[in-house]
Amino acid sequence: MTWVIVLLVVALIVVAGALVMERWRSAALRARFGPEYERAVEAHGDRRGAEAALRTRVKQRAEIDLREMTPAVVEPLVREWRTVQSSFVDEPRASVSAAEALVERAMTVRGYPTTVADDGGDRLDLVAVDHGDLVGGYRKARSAVHRDGGDAEEVSLDDLRQVFLRYRALFDALVDRRAETRRPVGFARRDGGS
Repeated sequence: MTWVIVLLVVALIVVAGALVMERWRSAALRARFGPEYERAVEAHGDRRGAEAALRTRVKQRAEIDLREMTPAVVEPLVREWRTVQSSFVDEPRASVSAAEALVERAMTVRGYPTTVADDGGDRLDLVAVDHGDLVGGYRKARSAVHRDGGDAEEVSLDDLRQVFLRYRALFDALVDRRAETRRPVGFARRDGGS
């Protein structure tokens, strides 16, 4: 009789441990991916399927050897970004389009592939492994600009500004401008602050 009680206690401990481990893994994925976690759950229709897909993304990302962003690579990109940003006042729609293209180029320079295996994903799925909190904003911004297959012509100036700021946040992270990605994102002031 005593051994039955011991077996039941051991079984309960194993089950409780498995539940705790599953919750810990879920929390770790949610923290790593930010808004991308919820997007994956919505896309898959259930948490388990979404978490399996996110773990697959982590494995795919681990197989990619991202390039080091040396000053020789970063400086021209940053100069071009500043040019695009400075043109926002006069040509906001063109600046947003140029900013999106520059973010895409930064992904390519960094080494993210343009396609992701056979799972129907895109490069943003892999970028989200490293920058999940920013990719969610980038996706939202792109959706606002390209709503219904249109372009930036239908988007208000304030919405274009928000789109631009979200693009900039991801760009800064891709080129590893750490000092600027730690603070809230805004247009740089003329006195050198941001």
